[in-house]
Amino acid sequence: MLFPGPCCKHAFAFAFAVAFAVAAIPGSRALAQGAESPAGEKADEAGPITEEVLQDITDDAGPSAFEAARPIHSLNPFEYSLRWQDGIRLERNDGLFRLKVGARLEVDVAGIYGDEGIEEEFGRNGTNWGLRRAWLTLAGTVGSRWLYKAQVDLSGQSANDDGRSPYVREIYIAAAGLGPFGTVKLGSVREPFTLNGLTGSHTLSFIERALPHGFSPAYNPGIVSENHAIDGRMAWSYGVFHFNDSGGDDSARVDLTARLTGLPVYEDEGERLIHVGASYSHQFRDGFDLRYSRRPETQLAKRYVDTETRKSNDIDLFGVEFLAIRGPLSARTELVLSHVGRSGGGDETFWSAYAEVAYILTGEMRPYRKNRGLLGRLVPSNPVGWSDGGWGLWEVAARYSYLDLNDGETRGGRLGDFTLAVNWYARAHVRVMVDYIHAQRFGIGRSNIIQTRLALDF
Repeated sequence: MLFPGPCCKHAFAFAFAVAFAVAAIPGSRALAQGAESPAGEKADEAGPITEEVLQDITDDAGPSAFEAARPIHSLNPFEYSLRWQDGIRLERNDGLFRLKVGARLEVDVAGIYGDEGIEEEFGRNGTNWGLRRAWLTLAGTVGSRWLYKAQVDLSGQSANDDGRSPYVREIYIAAAGLGPFGTVKLGSVREPFTLNGLTGSHTLSFIERALPHGFSPAYNPGIVSENHAIDGRMAWSYGVFHFNDSGGDDSARVDLTARLTGLPVYEDEGERLIHVGASYSHQFRDGFDLRYSRRPETQLAKRYVDTETRKSNDIDLFGVEFLAIRGPLSARTELVLSHVGRSGGGDETFWSAYAEVAYILTGEMRPYRKNRGLLGRLVPSNPVGWSDGGWGLWEVAARYSYLDLNDGETRGGRLGDFTLAVNWYARAHVRVMVDYIHAQRFGIGRSNIIQTRLALDF
């Protein structure tokens, strides 16, 4: 979805300009921290920008690399260092300004083979390929409290599949350590709804998210608060958003969305854990043109289920989630319901669910980010390299997803996907994925799909 009108873009451009100006002013330490600190002291050591907050904006593999590498070039007299480590990093030597330039590239190739019923209904697919993601990211911190992030998609795969390119996926400024509000983000951000919806593509065990993702709100302009308690055993986020799309009454498109997660079991630094969570979103609509549709877990296939566009009023989304991790073995399941208020009565309810299991053959443990209730990036213990290269990380996974878009007068169809996956992580930021998908469009036919992905990011 495109970022909202010019006034919003100008406001965020102004905010970023002020942040950069403050960071560049010599002696701005006192302005950013409120007091002078000893030379060489890093602002974040005593500040509210924690390691989890840094990983959230930079997507670093493990601990933040902002201070982990030797600078390769010094930009005196302004006391900045420029280096490469999992991306281009510019950092003021006192730590009061940090910038990471990153990117994500994902290329997919798929062979889609439907039976007679599928080909008659949706046409012949055969072999296809596409650029799934091509993102450019700028992210970092200013002072001891402020953060920023901007991410642009150059692939043409926008959230509403209209092919617009480039478009801004995510852009926000944030403040950390705001007492009961935790970290507060203002801008175009993803609404906090379900584990499936919030899991980044670089941490998925499958090439695409499960079918319930078709209900999840996308990136929308708004304000969101994220916080945690009990040493991260409980985490929550909530926000108010303006739904940024066309159709319906523009004055009545506000989302109230929240997610709460807990860890009833957490042992050995996450080697054994049980995670539970719930999400809710109330979407204020008035005569809105609503459409739900879904492909069989590959972006290169046709839409197998589709409600077509119908007028709707308010929408309520409910999601529940469960995750268990024991060493290299993990399992998770989620259920999402969408209750749609139809114009003229006749409310309808659609639902979707999935269950999956994954096992890391090389023995690594799947990281878990306690303070946000999310999964982290897999990092090989023995990455492939030129000198002391290993085998990388190998993972296998299986999943079944189901989606029902039939209710009332709407006959969008029912879809079931069984997926097997094999993933090879050569390094933390380089992986090759292979999925086999057996898709059943109930009442029409079945498809067999083989898909591969080469994924690179930094």
